[in-house]
Amino acid sequence: MTLKFLYNKFGESKTNGAHQSRLLWIGFGLKIIIGTVVASGFLLDLFIPFVEYFVASNYSNPYKFFAEKNLHNAFPYPPLMLYLVSAPFAILNLFFDITNLPIAVKLLSFRTVLIFFDFAIFFTLARWLRGDPKEVIRFYLFSPVLFFVSYVHGQLDIIPLGMLFISLYFFFKNKPIFSALVLGCAIACKTNMILVVPFFLFSLYKKGRPIGEIATFLSNSLLTFVFWMLPFKQQGFLRYCF
Repeated sequence: MTLKFLYNKFGESKTNGAHQSRLLWIGFGLKIIIGTVVASGFLLDLFIPFVEYFVASNYSNPYKFFAEKNLHNAFPYPPLMLYLVSAPFAILNLFFDITNLPIAVKLLSFRTVLIFFDFAIFFTLARWLRGDPKEVIRFYLFSPVLFFVSYVHGQLDIIPLGMLFISLYFFFKNKPIFSALVLGCAIACKTNMILVVPFFLFSLYKKGRPIGEIATFLSNSLLTFVFWMLPFKQQGFLRYCF
């Protein structure tokens, strides 16, 4: 699947060789290093303790627990975002006591998912912009604003944004079902992503797609969103999502 994404059937790079650029790997290497040693109070005092509690408590409802402590900004994201950033901690928890791990390990674990979606955005852009890959590397990968937001301050917006790019990739490849499902996941990571849904629907309308197909796209997106929202519908959760 990865090779098909990067190369066509003739073995030619679809990203103009972006994945072979030394500058690319230097950029991601710097992000990993800085993301392992730098973090804001939001990440250290709120996000990581929230995820640690979720995993260490055998996946109890962290929204309710932190709401009862009047910490309503501990993790202002829906459940799918929690599942994704918790996955590395859940793996580590099989072998170690995650609450006693060095902070550098916790930071690297937390940012593993960010790195994945950072890669997804970069290579999607590299496929769409067939020019010099160094331009994509320079203006996206080394963007100081994006660098600071994800790897210094510690915000998680790159995850739903990466899902939006993946959804657009499927949309432009004329695979609306996959596009709708991924878009629903993006909304389930950050609910304000629902604002882009009308643009998808309008695009389908302008392409002359039947009303039934447009309605199916909308229902697939919203049902995917609802599916991920259901597990933590208890007290305290809605304050984190809306």
